[in-house]
Amino acid sequence: MNIAKEFGGRLRAFRAARGLTQLELGERLGVTMQYVGQLERGVSTPSFKLLRKICDVLAVAPAALFLFSEGEASSCEDVESLFSRSLAVEKGAWRMELATGTLVLAPKAAAMLGVPAGAAGEAGLAEFLARVLPPDASRVSRAFADLRGGRPMDDVAFRVAGEAGTRLMLMAAEVVEEDARRVAWGSLMDLTSWSRLESALLRSKSELEHGILDRSLKLEESSRRLQAETASRTLMEKNWTLCCRMVAAAMDGIACVDRRYNVLAVNAAWETLAGLPRGKILGGCVDSFINEEEFEEQIRPALDLALAGQDVRRQGWCETRGRGRLALDLAYSPFRGRDGEVEGVMLSARDVTESRLAREALAVSESRLREAQLVVGVGSFYQASTGETYWSDQMFRMLGYQPGEVAPSRELFRRCIHPDDLEEVLRLVEEGAASRKPLDAVFRYLNKAGEVRWARVLAKVERGPLTGAGRLHGTMRDVTGRKRTEEILRRDRERMAALLNSSPHIVGLQTQDYTISYCNDRFRAVFGAPEGRFCYEIFHGESSPCQPCPMHDALSSGRCACWSCKTPDNQVFEVHVLPFTDPDGPGMLLLLGVDVTGRMEREPDAAGVGAPSKS
Repeated sequence: MNIAKEFGGRLRAFRAARGLTQLELGERLGVTMQYVGQLERGVSTPSFKLLRKICDVLAVAPAALFLFSEGEASSCEDVESLFSRSLAVEKGAWRMELATGTLVLAPKAAAMLGVPAGAAGEAGLAEFLARVLPPDASRVSRAFADLRGGRPMDDVAFRVAGEAGTRLMLMAAEVVEEDARRVAWGSLMDLTSWSRLESALLRSKSELEHGILDRSLKLEESSRRLQAETASRTLMEKNWTLCCRMVAAAMDGIACVDRRYNVLAVNAAWETLAGLPRGKILGGCVDSFINEEEFEEQIRPALDLALAGQDVRRQGWCETRGRGRLALDLAYSPFRGRDGEVEGVMLSARDVTESRLAREALAVSESRLREAQLVVGVGSFYQASTGETYWSDQMFRMLGYQPGEVAPSRELFRRCIHPDDLEEVLRLVEEGAASRKPLDAVFRYLNKAGEVRWARVLAKVERGPLTGAGRLHGTMRDVTGRKRTEEILRRDRERMAALLNSSPHIVGLQTQDYTISYCNDRFRAVFGAPEGRFCYEIFHGESSPCQPCPMHDALSSGRCACWSCKTPDNQVFEVHVLPFTDPDGPGMLLLLGVDVTGRMEREPDAAGVGAPSKS
């Protein structure tokens, strides 16, 4: 006799009687579903500890799992007899030729299914399935099909209709080789009444044992609960002591307020905040140290929300009776009793007057800065070493965006720089970072609409001492108008220079120190390269100013003067001096020399003709 298989059969029967699947039984025993299947097939055997768990879960005595007899079964009747002796349930056996699908029922199995006695020995599969209720027929048919495919049949539960009503059956089978033929031997158990009677009997037998076990478990659980409560109480007392110390040492004022807005307890910081001693605070309403009107408008609504169970955070100005007007950051947190109901509010207050005033002053300063930048057309920016970037409102406007329209970044600013100027700007930034000198760059940029404009950036690049990452901060001014004006002036100068160079007269500019700063082509043709040389050196070949000097007189008096000179090649020029003031500098003289050589030849007696004259 295979004891493991007999034990497995009993285990399968008791599990089915309790309405448990292999998965559910495995979860209750703390093992896998596959291991439960191995136990029921006799492949594995349980330990004593696991056997105790099995008896507890199935509510059976250990002896009930081993009530089997010895002997081998060679026919359906023998198997049926063996099952009847080993289990206190109604058992039947059946046999199937897997090749032909012929099903043979033992008499007991036929009686259990209600098959007529004459057909009991050779009842076919169709006759078997006809007794199964329709909801279970497909599952039983599929189990037989799997069996014919060579797979063992494990615990198929189904219902059949009998004379006494619907009955619950459990069927299982294994495939064996008999004379080179594959045959399935199966069992059929009627679990309808057995499960109830067996459960009641086994419960009666193990009542005392389970009672003692339950009592022990309850005592053990009570002991653990008592230990846990003692440890929890000790921890709570320790935490309460620490909490009291933390509240006493807190920089924020903390007060405990009941449902009638009366103060139950305060810390030292609250006394300092209120400007009143503890004796004048405890027991009184919150409005005893805060202006009554502001209490009704600000404090009381927040306290009501906290008493309703909400956490509230408010900040505002309050008129205190002890310290005057303060900006307070107030936090309201409800605290609950053992029944879970809100008993009061923990009110935390922080004096933020200085920071509030500083923020307001900073806001005013920023507003004025924005207005000033808008008036003068200057934007400011800051790029941190982490990549975080700040632009002023005017900076956004200069780039064609509304303030806050886009997220400022280093990459966006680089995209705004004209591609032809980007490399030069980056070079200047690197040089400024290396030399630690301020950056002054004029370059073209593209605004949001794609318009090309000019900007002048004054900035400073700083390198961090550890990471070497750079910070860039500075200002940006749009100089498009100035650049356009400069371009217009440059073209005007070029046209004026072309006009003067085409003149047959000599034209030049002289500064107060007698230096020729500009001359046209005619001037150069007659006197060589006069730029940077002195007038007395050019016209008279002297090494010092003339005495008297007509040019100096014209410059000091502001009136025009006229004199003549003769060049080494005997050309005579009548020089007219016109004083004027340069917009970017001191006074200057415009020299206009007219060639009068021909006239002087026709009028040899004209005054001033002859050697070079200084007058």
